[in-house]
Amino acid sequence: MIKAQIVTRHGGSKKRIDLMTLDERPLVGSEIAGRYKVVAISEPVPIGTNLSAGEPELGIEICVEEI
Repeated sequence: MIKAQIVTRHGGSKKRIDLMTLDERPLVGSEIAGRYKVVAISEPVPIGTNLSAGEPELGIEICVEEI
């Protein structure tokens, strides 16, 4: 399972629109949940905090276009 932060980019700014848990890493150009088209995928990034360990939780950031 992969935690993914879903974002959109407009110009130089990005906006977080969703946080999802995915079965596998999507491919650029594929669809997620029938609502988003994947434009870019980042390397692992901190997306939250593991409360029991107090350490950053890693996931991927997926830049999308809404369908």
